Amino acid sequence: MLDEAGIIFEIKVSSTDEESIKNDIASLPFSDQVIHLAKAKALSISKENPNAIVIGGDQMCALGDKLLHKPGSKERAIESLKILSNQKHHQHSGVCIYKNNECIWEYSETVELQMHNLSAVSYTHPEPTRQEAISYAV
Repeated sequence: MLDEAGIIFEIKVSSTDEESIKNDIASLPFSDQVIHLAKAKALSISKENPNAIVIGGDQMCALGDKLLHKPGSKERAIESLKILSNQKHHQHSGVCIYKNNECIWEYSETVELQMHNLSAVSYTHPEPTRQEAISYAV
């Protein structure tokens, strides 16, 4: 979207240790967790890039009270799809904007999705990357 709007930008991957943060915030609602993670990643990039406007984001997929983690492999992606088959689940998204190490805007939203019944999972996407929140795209 930024590209389509003619905005020149750079993508920088945060070195934030998400797993340690997740352990610290596990008792919070998913909608709060996703903002904490987005803010932690944006803050780390903001510290490295003074005066830059930094957009941070995160996404979580939950089935009931269970988080479905980034699959990391084709086999685990197929297992996640099997678990989601014919199930309602939630995608939690959080985004924030930082400038000079200060959060100037944040927003989170949760959507409920219904997966079709997948009688035979056919997975044709390339190997999942570390950045993918779950095994499908909306």
